[in-house]
Amino acid sequence: MRGPSDAELIIESLAEPARFGEIFDRHAETVFRYLARRIGPDDANDLLADVFLAGFEARLRYSSDFSTALPWLYAIASNLLGKHFRRRAGELKMLGRIVAQSEPHDQVDDVADIVDAQRQLRAMTRLLEELPSGERDVLLLHAWEALSYDETARALNIPLGTVRSRLNRARRRIRAGMDEIDRIRSVRPDRLMTIPGVTSAVLGREKERLMQAIEGKTKIIIDVGDGTVLVRSKDDITAGDGAKHDVIEGKAAAATTTTCNIFQLLDNNRVPTHFVERLDEITFRARKVDMIPLELVARRIATGSFLNRYAGITEGTVFADLVFEVFEKDDANHDPLLEFDFGRDLLRRLVPNETAALGLGEVHAGDLIGEEALSRSRYARITPELLEQLRDLTVRTFEIVESAWARLGATYFDFKIECGFDHETGALLVADVIDSDSGRLRFGDRDMSKQAYRDGSQALGAIKRNFDEVAELTKQFV
Repeated sequence: MRGPSDAELIIESLAEPARFGEIFDRHAETVFRYLARRIGPDDANDLLADVFLAGFEARLRYSSDFSTALPWLYAIASNLLGKHFRRRAGELKMLGRIVAQSEPHDQVDDVADIVDAQRQLRAMTRLLEELPSGERDVLLLHAWEALSYDETARALNIPLGTVRSRLNRARRRIRAGMDEIDRIRSVRPDRLMTIPGVTSAVLGREKERLMQAIEGKTKIIIDVGDGTVLVRSKDDITAGDGAKHDVIEGKAAAATTTTCNIFQLLDNNRVPTHFVERLDEITFRARKVDMIPLELVARRIATGSFLNRYAGITEGTVFADLVFEVFEKDDANHDPLLEFDFGRDLLRRLVPNETAALGLGEVHAGDLIGEEALSRSRYARITPELLEQLRDLTVRTFEIVESAWARLGATYFDFKIECGFDHETGALLVADVIDSDSGRLRFGDRDMSKQAYRDGSQALGAIKRNFDEVAELTKQFV
């Protein structure tokens, strides 16, 4: 019986992230060979899991029109090669090593072939150095990886006409040293000298690294199979899209206590949530939910990244009406701010803050990253009615938690939540977790939230004590 296509697996991984591991199993060796031909096997070993992790984080945008994910993975690999600090030196060094190590055999014809191939490869190395990166990627995907024009266009996310024009420009440039692209294909590095394949040990190590990232930065979700899942917190704490990472012993227990108490508070106030029951110190049971890949933010007091986008608003401004914002869950692109323009059928992505702007380059917080037709995007099912439901649910949830903290003398500045549809009933529910990582909480000038970890204003020991104190205080909510 035929197994699921790549597209089907990627769609299933939105609800069951571990399914993405099967994409690795199917394509890791092919992707490794592509990387190895560009930067050598040693660097390819180090970059392999990063390609699939970037794919996992960007899977929301995978087009189900394409059953195979390989051209899409080539695109991700090409992008990472472009950012790889050793790309240019490594690529040319690899080609030079192949020329140097391709020893002529005893047969005269072999000697002639090797010498000719060496000469062509040296010439190609010089030409690759001169080609613009866009032309080089089109050339090598078409010539070395044997992708069709359509597949190359899909891999690089460019129009078919752009592939043709870049390839024609590359042809014109290289004719000074070689006659046709077929000559380039004939001297692909692994046809001149054997490039070692990826070992089973490397595959195992890189898949383990991928699956550790997939399982969740701060929690593990286990599908029980009866319409519920187990949500198990971890002692890990991260910031900056995972760039900053530490382990705080006991954090998982504090986070679970806070989350369970807040969900019980919401249940008592008739807010629909996925929470069912707490099972142990670090685990609670919840309804299985088809998550909506959005971060829903409510703001009472202006601070942080909000000020990056709205320079005219001063720090500490209190909003009588909560500000509601929607962000895309997309670490690879720094969680863009989203604008839904239903009238024009447009989805706009905006730079969320100055930190993201630095990563994206030559943009500022609030700038437009790009736009696409909403009806053809991953968010086609987000209607004006659903967005209004999400707004109401976010505002209502924030106001309940804000009031609970106010009764204890604390100020709740803002928070983010996630929602989804019950896998069986289709009901819209507040889901995921709501803990010290979810919002800014202060007692006077004392920051009691994860913000102190993000900005490095407190040591890990102090942050752990804050998490424990918040957990203890939330027992008063119920």
